[in-house]
Amino acid sequence: MTPLSRAASRGYKAVVDRLLAAPGIDVNAADEVGRTPLSRATYEGYEAIVDRLLAAPGIGVNAANKDGTTPLWWAASKGYKAVVDRLLAAPGIDVNAADEAGKTPLSRAASRGYKAVVDRLLAAPGIDVNAADEVGRTPLSRAAYEGYEAIVDRLLAAPGIGVNAASKDGTTPLWWAAYGGYEAVVDRLLAAPGIDVNAADEAGKTPLQHAAFGGHEAVVDRLLAAPGIDVNMDDKDVITRLKSR
Repeated sequence: MTPLSRAASRGYKAVVDRLLAAPGIDVNAADEVGRTPLSRATYEGYEAIVDRLLAAPGIGVNAANKDGTTPLWWAASKGYKAVVDRLLAAPGIDVNAADEAGKTPLSRAASRGYKAVVDRLLAAPGIDVNAADEVGRTPLSRAAYEGYEAIVDRLLAAPGIGVNAASKDGTTPLWWAAYGGYEAVVDRLLAAPGIDVNAADEAGKTPLQHAAFGGHEAVVDRLLAAPGIDVNMDDKDVITRLKSR
């Protein structure tokens, strides 16, 4: 770790100023895990340090660690809305840069319930609202899994949102909401245009089956009232159908 990285990670503004003014300073020098001074400052949420580094000539706003995490990824993951604002305003920022597990800044913010950060990312030019991680989960699926109603609302309002986007195991946002017994999230998803109420996972289990299995009575009631619901859908029937494709 360089002196600049050390100072940035501790929030020492005056020291950072002196180091940035030093001839030959490498503003993007990475440590043993690939973190740059900007990544370190972002991780800690030091707005003033981030400002100084973003103003430095040649700063790498998208410099990724060895695990693929970028400054924006860290700011979104930790809910630092002011730092997110600064990074989103930086020329050349990659709003969809994902870590090695395929999780984007939007996915991280959605999975942690950071409403203000999600708002900022959704307003960013070029944002991919349906970016899937290594297991196929989208930001909407992540938010539904956690039961974050406000995040689900924001994502459902996003142009092009995939309400039925399935993970690699076939699970959809509605599947996860039903599985968790999140009544309010189920309501929001059932009201979404094009929602598939019978979408099953790779084992053939539907949202209704999981709600019934979990004893989530209120969710079962909502699903039973949904247009097109198949109350007799059997997981074996679904598996047979999938194999015949």
